[in-house]
Amino acid sequence: MSDEFGVTEKGFKKKTYQDIVESLEEKSKSYFGEDVNVSSSSVNGWFIRLFAFSLSLIWSVAEKVYNSAYVILAEDQSLDYAVSNLNVKRKGKRKSEVPLTVIGTPGTEIDKGWTVETETDSSIKFETKYNTTIESDGETEVQLIAKEAGEKGNVPANTITVITQPISGVDSITNPIAADFGRDRETNHELRNRYFNQLGQNSSDVIAAITAAVSDINEVRQVKVFENDTEQTNSLGMPMKSVFAVVLGGLEEDIAKAIYTAKAGGIRAYGDIITDVFDEGGTIHKIGFSRPTDVDTYYTIDLITNDDYPVDGDELITDAIVDYLDELIIADDIIHSKITHEIHGACSGIIDFELYIGTTASPTTKDNIEISGLEVAITDPTKVVINHV
Repeated sequence: MSDEFGVTEKGFKKKTYQDIVESLEEKSKSYFGEDVNVSSSSVNGWFIRLFAFSLSLIWSVAEKVYNSAYVILAEDQSLDYAVSNLNVKRKGKRKSEVPLTVIGTPGTEIDKGWTVETETDSSIKFETKYNTTIESDGETEVQLIAKEAGEKGNVPANTITVITQPISGVDSITNPIAADFGRDRETNHELRNRYFNQLGQNSSDVIAAITAAVSDINEVRQVKVFENDTEQTNSLGMPMKSVFAVVLGGLEEDIAKAIYTAKAGGIRAYGDIITDVFDEGGTIHKIGFSRPTDVDTYYTIDLITNDDYPVDGDELITDAIVDYLDELIIADDIIHSKITHEIHGACSGIIDFELYIGTTASPTTKDNIEISGLEVAITDPTKVVINHV
């Protein structure tokens, strides 16, 4: 075990819980002899692990204090302070919105704040943004806004069909299109990437400039920009002398304007979503970009543990994997060794394990998962299976 902990020439090296346990065990043997019982089932072992847990918390605080000075390492509020030198602020939660079609008796009045919900989850509720009246054809459309902010409110089309507050004269409801614009609070990884993108805001590098401009849009979560500066179509299908932005979140019009403003003249903005942008002279410019495709990823862990493994160990491991995936951006590959690292750091009591990953349920390989520039990897707790062996 290395004796170099704390601030070293390579940065800050934290003593982990296991490091502290080993150090206290060695110290106990130096005081009381090599035969002293320091196993996890002995009284000495209990005290060692009790003190080690408290000391590990202190080491974690020390590490956070050290990291708070650096954007690349800082987290949460410390990261908010660190990025403020470029006037970059963390994007907060936003509520989703969607139009609702209401069918019923003509003349029926619907007040602002009328509540409806989805058929699949009663906790996802929406309310009307203004008063409306069912028209003579027995139908009206009104705009809804989610009661709670977050991506959870971005529900599919035709799923808002339950009337929470019944009104006489209203027969049925539905949302003809999917709800949009809802977003969770910007993660540390997203904020950190946007900060570095912002450094390219005034850059002559077209990729850096477009990335910075699009990232600055409040609803945008992630952006990946490609450039084809050759005289022929490339492997992504990009025509010669073009740029290609893949964007997660944000309004199409806002994204197109940001791309148009940031790209150089004579460079085509390629993509399957085409939006008209007018310049100051009224000329229309066709600006394209695309949305990423979600790639579901699955994880199976065959786990060997000891008595130090906590009762909520499975949940901690699952959360560590899901949190790690949440931090990935467009085109980030799933690296087996990085997931292994997350599992090791999730909790104590892990002796050994085998990790299998893949894009289908019950994976059987340890190969990295390649994610293309048009995709983003996702997962959820139901896709993580832990077997105790």
